[in-house]
Amino acid sequence: MKRLSLFLLVLLCFGCSESEVDTFGGIAGTVADEITKEPLAGVKVSLTPGGTSQVTGTEGNFLFDNIDPQEYTLTFTKDDYVSQTQKVSVKAGTASNVQISMEPITPILNVMPKELDFGEETATLAIDITNAGKGTLQWNIDEDIAWLSCSPVSGTTNKESSPVVVTVSRTEMDRGDYNGMIVVTSNGGSQKIPVSMSVESVNLEIEPEELNFGSLTNSIQLTLKNTGSGTLKYTVESSNEWLVLNKESGSVTKTDYLEAIVTREGLSAGKYNATISFSVSGGNVVVPVKMEVAVNEKPTVSVENATDATYNSAVLHGTMVSVGSSKVTKYGFCWSEQPTPTLEDSYSNLGDCTAPTAFESVANDLKSDTKYYFRAYAENNVGIVYSEKELTFTTAGLPTLPSVTSGAVTEITSTTAVAKGNITSLGNVGKVTAYGHVWSKTAEPTLQTGKYTNLGEATETMAFSSEITGLESHTIYYIRAYATNEKGTAYGEENVFTTAKNDVRLTTSDVTEIVHNAATCGGVIADNGGHTIKERGVCWSTKSAPTVEDNYTVADNDKLSALVSRSIPSSVKTRTEYVTRAEDRFSCRITELAKETNYYVRAYVRTSDGNVFYGNEKQFTTTEEVALPSLTEITVSNIQTTSATVVSKIESDGNSAISECGFCYSKGAAPTVESGAKIACDPSSAELGKNITGLEEGTTYHIRAYAKNAMGVAYSKEAEFTTLAVTVPKLSPVVIENVGRTTAYASATVAETGNASITECGFCWATNPDPTIYDNKVPCEVGNSFKTKLQDLPLLTTVYVRAYAINSKGTGYSDDASFTTTDTDIDIWDGVSVATKFGGGMGTESDPIIINSADQLRLLLDRVSSGTTYSGVVFKMTTNIGLNNHAWSRSGTFAGTFDGNNMLLTGVTSSIFSAVSGTVMNIQISGTSQNAGICLTNTGTITNCVNNCFITSNSNNIAGICLSNSGKIESCTNKGKIQSTGYNVITGGIVATNSDNGIIDGCINYGSISGNGIVGGIVAESSKSASSGTFDCGRIQNCSNFGIISGDDAGGIIGSVELIYTGSNMAASSMRLTTSIANSFNCGDITGNNRGGICGRIKLYCCAHNNRYGNYFYFKTIVNVFNCINNSNCTICGHYSLDYPSGGYNFKDSDSGMFLSGTTYWLYDVANNIGQEYAIENDKSYDITHWYTRTTSGCFLQGNSTDIVSLLNSWVSSNSGTTTYKRWKYETIDGYACPVLE
Repeated sequence: MKRLSLFLLVLLCFGCSESEVDTFGGIAGTVADEITKEPLAGVKVSLTPGGTSQVTGTEGNFLFDNIDPQEYTLTFTKDDYVSQTQKVSVKAGTASNVQISMEPITPILNVMPKELDFGEETATLAIDITNAGKGTLQWNIDEDIAWLSCSPVSGTTNKESSPVVVTVSRTEMDRGDYNGMIVVTSNGGSQKIPVSMSVESVNLEIEPEELNFGSLTNSIQLTLKNTGSGTLKYTVESSNEWLVLNKESGSVTKTDYLEAIVTREGLSAGKYNATISFSVSGGNVVVPVKMEVAVNEKPTVSVENATDATYNSAVLHGTMVSVGSSKVTKYGFCWSEQPTPTLEDSYSNLGDCTAPTAFESVANDLKSDTKYYFRAYAENNVGIVYSEKELTFTTAGLPTLPSVTSGAVTEITSTTAVAKGNITSLGNVGKVTAYGHVWSKTAEPTLQTGKYTNLGEATETMAFSSEITGLESHTIYYIRAYATNEKGTAYGEENVFTTAKNDVRLTTSDVTEIVHNAATCGGVIADNGGHTIKERGVCWSTKSAPTVEDNYTVADNDKLSALVSRSIPSSVKTRTEYVTRAEDRFSCRITELAKETNYYVRAYVRTSDGNVFYGNEKQFTTTEEVALPSLTEITVSNIQTTSATVVSKIESDGNSAISECGFCYSKGAAPTVESGAKIACDPSSAELGKNITGLEEGTTYHIRAYAKNAMGVAYSKEAEFTTLAVTVPKLSPVVIENVGRTTAYASATVAETGNASITECGFCWATNPDPTIYDNKVPCEVGNSFKTKLQDLPLLTTVYVRAYAINSKGTGYSDDASFTTTDTDIDIWDGVSVATKFGGGMGTESDPIIINSADQLRLLLDRVSSGTTYSGVVFKMTTNIGLNNHAWSRSGTFAGTFDGNNMLLTGVTSSIFSAVSGTVMNIQISGTSQNAGICLTNTGTITNCVNNCFITSNSNNIAGICLSNSGKIESCTNKGKIQSTGYNVITGGIVATNSDNGIIDGCINYGSISGNGIVGGIVAESSKSASSGTFDCGRIQNCSNFGIISGDDAGGIIGSVELIYTGSNMAASSMRLTTSIANSFNCGDITGNNRGGICGRIKLYCCAHNNRYGNYFYFKTIVNVFNCINNSNCTICGHYSLDYPSGGYNFKDSDSGMFLSGTTYWLYDVANNIGQEYAIENDKSYDITHWYTRTTSGCFLQGNSTDIVSLLNSWVSSNSGTTTYKRWKYETIDGYACPVLE
């Protein structure tokens, strides 16, 4: 009541007295929540044009008053709601009313996977948190588990995935299985994730497995490894006092270490044994230990020689012949200026030694030019020994600077040279640490002031040479050899050399514009080489390698960087002297040539020092005598407002190649390529044609074709044309149909576009004649013909309608069409109209959103195609709906609930939904479809749906309910004929393909199902293509087929079960595919190459041709059939095949591929073979003891007269638990009793 009063008040505000004329209008309205239907406060409403905005109050109201009459756009925005726009036409003196519903943005929590199993070894897994709704999802994790942690534990998510890393720790945990729960809470719901982990038994490994200390080793480290998943605790002890351990107990998660030490003091010489015992849960581990105490014996050493003697050092060499009875604790050399040196003199100490070896040591701090005596020595716990021999060496004199001489500089180029040198003395040291050459642009270069080479070290006098690089051309350099030792650097005598100049780098350009007496050629100076260029040009001759001594032409100098005049011979035109840039291009016109003559040409430059440099040689031949081209008259066609098509032709090229051609045009007469606009054509074609665009409408243009050859530019005869003028569009009379209480359908055609593109078209209406787009406007999709549904018309009122179309010139209108609305509605959908809102409801189970018209159903399906999933939202049909055989594209996934309310949807041409992840139920459909009745893919639930459509295709898979199912389809029925006419089309009564644990429960097919490929009464195919793995292709239960089934692979319940191997290494692969059929019934006749009452064909197929090992592939395709009846003209299963490439491949599979649990009955040729039916039990095919007979009242086993229905229902009673199976009864078929499902 409040909202109505407010709107009346707004209308009163815009009222006028009789003497007033109100030139302004207004817009008033209300904004509500689309789900709750409650008013929305705080919505920002923006008005364009005008730039003003308002915010709705608690009643959701807004008002714009005193605004100019015209069309406006309202924009509605609010946080957590989908923004909306609405176009509104405002008239003078009135207020337009606008009612807007805004869709709330709701986040939805989705966590994958649904559970975590770490097993015995895995330490880290992850869960992904995503927002399946809209807006921002805020989430937190609660994981009160001591052995588990999550990171991060909170966050926000829009559309992206938020990964959470989950880690478990098995440290110090007992063996066993552990379980916990991760709880994720959010503003979009909560979810629990079960977590499981196992700790396996520990296992201790010790390395090495045996210790042998020998006679010298005192300690050895043992490595303890736990190969299990828990923490291992242990105690350890030694069996003997001489064997000591560094710890008595410990624990091992992965690795631990233990040190064993032996003490030989007080022990007699000999061999000793002991053990180290580890005690762990489950038993003991013992490590054997061996040790030896040797007889007391001193070591033995020898001295070899002395090398590398310098003024203060020498290298001494010796050999450890034997270490004696224990480890050597000290060894090396002793030396003195006196004979028989000992450790009382100078000595070196190389430390411990446990085995014979050669050794050396440096004697340092020696006197220069002095003779020394030296011996080797060694010491163990028995005593010290010296080598029997004593040797001597003499040190060198004091070091001096090395001596070096400089040699000649040779092989000089503009950037490189080779310099010689000679080291004549090392300077009383063992080596020169660096040597080479040093150079500079200044005299007496040093290593600090110049550049240098470093040829490394030298240990002897030698001659050498250096490659000098990186020099500048035409430059003086100073160079000398050098050598460095520890005393310093010495230099040789200084040499001077000058690098050479570079050659001028010059290339000859291609010869162009060749005619009978002239041609154009030039060159490119890439580098002047340091020269001053005085002249440049080209020289030519009828002989190869022309020079300036032959004919030559000097180039134009307009682009030179410096100009200097010079005198020239009278035989040549202007010449100038210049200094060239680093790169300079030039060109010359060669004239006075002979026609049809072969010439050679080279570019050249002349330098200031008189040298001439030439480029590479080019060759050309002059033509026959040439003239200007000639062209035909221009033909102008397809003249539009801004464009026209022009055509001409080059009649003659004048014996010279056309280098450029096209058209030139202007508003004035006689256009040229310089004065008019120009559009070029392909010069290789004589046919000239172009569509000229960018012209002005209604304007006269002058145009000529042109062509250019070596002689110049020629023009065609001038043509003249005028572009079309733009007018407003013209429209046909409006056609009005299906007038109702507040609706009518209008259609019209654009008769003339006015020579311009139509940018908008539609209808405008009012209750007065001659409505305009500033009244009520309904835009349509731009086209030659357009149609729409006029809505919200006044009841029982005469309405005037005009079609309109807009181009760049303005708006054109049709004549008026008028009609009077009625007091009854006619809902005939035009296949185009889309409702702007649904028929009410909150979207909950108790208050579903109502669908009561075709355009409302179109609104739902269009929103799903645009990405709205409607998760958690319930829709309900309240009336039968006719789609009138109109088709449109659908996509997206529906995640809500769609309740057809057992209503009928007619005129269907395609599946209702593209994909379903929610629930679709209680709907009947009819029409002619080209794919499926309910959806293309199902991962949700489809229940109690009936297809009456005739479904047919010659190329796409087809089915009565769904093409591809990995969800659940229950209690659905197909009554329609399903027929595929193409090759290899998969055709199913209920489902085409069932996979990934898909469930088909309680479904019935009455329709005739036929095709040239795989055909099934309930399911056409369960298949999997992979290179390895185990796959469950779902379960079919409580299903019946009464229809006639015809196909290549045809089955009453399922057409084909197929496993396809796609890998390359078959020996490394193992694959298994399982499909189950339980408690199901077929009494339809089956025809086809591979046919079966329950399953048409079971197939293994291998695509690979290589990597065959051992002649066998290990694959299985398994169909589990439980408690089924086949009452048809064929066996239960038609064919079990192994397909593979040529080459002698074999599948190794010890199982038959079809497994039967309980008893499955085959009622074969009921009318003709009474008493010859079979029962197949537990994979025992055609067991004669299970033949049975039928009467008019029942079927009984021959062996014990047991009633078959009793056996069937006994299996149902035993197996109905989490799965509910239907019970069986007898019905009379062909005069005899036959079991059927209740």
